[in-house]
Amino acid sequence: MTTHYDIIPDIHADIDRLTQTLLSLGYVADHAVWAHPEGRIAAFLGDFIDMGRANRAVLNLVRAMCDQGSAVAIMGNHELNALLYHQPGQNADGTDDGFMRAHSAKNMAQHQTFLDEFPVGHPDTARMLDWFLMLPLFLDLGGLRLVHACWDDTRVATILDRRPSGVLALDDLQ
Repeated sequence: MTTHYDIIPDIHADIDRLTQTLLSLGYVADHAVWAHPEGRIAAFLGDFIDMGRANRAVLNLVRAMCDQGSAVAIMGNHELNALLYHQPGQNADGTDDGFMRAHSAKNMAQHQTFLDEFPVGHPDTARMLDWFLMLPLFLDLGGLRLVHACWDDTRVATILDRRPSGVLALDDLQ
């Protein structure tokens, strides 16, 4: 039996756009968990957060679908940036502010709607960042490859050599 996937990219904390997309694809909400009556699977390509004002609602919906098996998800650059923003370490900007992604005005502005719901150091934030870290950077579903930006065989092979699951570990971030 062939699995059919519905590709859904870049939600950016817009719960209305997400629910309208799911409805237009024929998904049905049952007790706050969405599923397709024909068994199709939503394939989320990351960038769940930032820009919109419903980060928590989008993340809860996507996570519930993944937990139920009605969706798969990969990490986007906004989730990776969030991990780096909240993770102590050195950053490439050389600001020595103690975080892997500088807490500059530009980076803070890009991440502000997430920060409004998930402040630095809050336990809810830590739990959500742990979920981000569980998301693979890519999925090869046999005939369908999911990646947020660009499938590069050399870079995919490099990641697979270190992490066969395609899932980063905390020590990969620095």
